[in-house]
Amino acid sequence: MAEQIPDQLPICAGQIHAVRRINETGYTSFLTVPIRVGKRYAGRYVWLTLETAAQHLTVWYQPRADAEWRQLKELTFLLKEPVLPVPKQFARWQGQAD
Repeated sequence: MAEQIPDQLPICAGQIHAVRRINETGYTSFLTVPIRVGKRYAGRYVWLTLETAAQHLTVWYQPRADAEWRQLKELTFLLKEPVLPVPKQFARWQGQAD
């Protein structure tokens, strides 16, 4: 199946997750784009979720391991490339184990 992977990978519909540290000015970056979170979170880590089809980024924060996740921010995150459906040969079908 690896030989079916194209040389130039497209951005496919789905989600991209990342963990980022907030700098002393209250910013982090995601795909080279600065994201303002706030100085009160300086030195802390946030969880970012990009929904590629919707081009929507959500910033989440969990103050302690036993605490609930809080949504800090939602923003439009425009991608410079088109978002394509996942090719059928790489898509998971319903009922398939992860």
